[in-house]
Amino acid sequence: MVKVWIKDNQHVQRGQLLAYLESTASHREVLTLEKQLETLAQWVQAQRFEALASFHPGDFRQLGELQADYQTFMQQFSETATLFANGYLLQKTNFLHAELTDLQQNRAQLTEQLDIQKKELALAEKEFEMHRTLFAGKVIAPVEYNREERNYLAKQLPLKQLEMSLTGNRTAQTQKQKELAELSKQANDQKAQFTQAISTFRSAIGAWKARFLLTAPKDGRVTFAALWQEDQTVKNDEILFHIGASQKNYFGEAHIPQTNTGKVKPGQRVLVKFQSYPYEQFGIVEGKVQHIASIPSSDSTFRAIISLPKGLQTSSHKTLPFKNGLNASAEIVTEDLRVAERMFYEVKRLINRP
Repeated sequence: MVKVWIKDNQHVQRGQLLAYLESTASHREVLTLEKQLETLAQWVQAQRFEALASFHPGDFRQLGELQADYQTFMQQFSETATLFANGYLLQKTNFLHAELTDLQQNRAQLTEQLDIQKKELALAEKEFEMHRTLFAGKVIAPVEYNREERNYLAKQLPLKQLEMSLTGNRTAQTQKQKELAELSKQANDQKAQFTQAISTFRSAIGAWKARFLLTAPKDGRVTFAALWQEDQTVKNDEILFHIGASQKNYFGEAHIPQTNTGKVKPGQRVLVKFQSYPYEQFGIVEGKVQHIASIPSSDSTFRAIISLPKGLQTSSHKTLPFKNGLNASAEIVTEDLRVAERMFYEVKRLINRP
């Protein structure tokens, strides 16, 4: 435990930072990065991807376990910022729309010209048919007939050219529409990938925080389970702090030898006798086994949490004054009724709890 942020018996709020556990990452850098990700997530939710141009991520070099996740995220960030920053996407989209509009206007002009050419060709065809009739009746000379035929054929050429131009225009419009569709798809794909990248990276940071940060699960008053100091080694499954809303409910911690662990179960009655308050004079406090650790402590015993549903009220109807760290003996009543076996264990300390 490299940093403790609270003091014993201090009031804390839900989510408040209690302590740092050792990590290869800088806790400060990770938390700073998390705040930046929150800003990015808000922009993404509001579809403000163009705002990425104004975002300048810090120089994070001590992210430890999160360094690889950070590099993956920054790759997506760079690609997304390049696409949307400085109005690049909007400019390219506007250019394509402008080109498409020009093509549409050009097509309208070509269509008008085609209509005119068709009318001119129809007139030329009538004139040519008339000259053909005259030529058949030997009214005009072959030379004049050939000249009129060339004129008629020449009238067909602009029509063919216009039809080819319209075909090319239609192809060009289709290409521009395709480019617009591809650009839109590229933008949507990049948005989706970046949104997923933010979600994935925030999840990685959340997992890191769950592993290396201790935060208050609720409002209440925090009590140290031991005299903790910074840079002190802690063990897996070791209770570090307790948070209680008041001092009306309490619990104790007992250590069960491995030889008797199988006989102890959650829910069993416990008779607690405090050393500072002799039971002959003050009576016994009744408790209940609430939890048994799944792995042994350093002394090879299994830690059990003893809750005191009636608080510190004794069998003699007296209420004992509360003090953190009270030592007591605990008599756990097992289910072995044949021999009415009762086991006695030392309660290491008494601590307040909601």
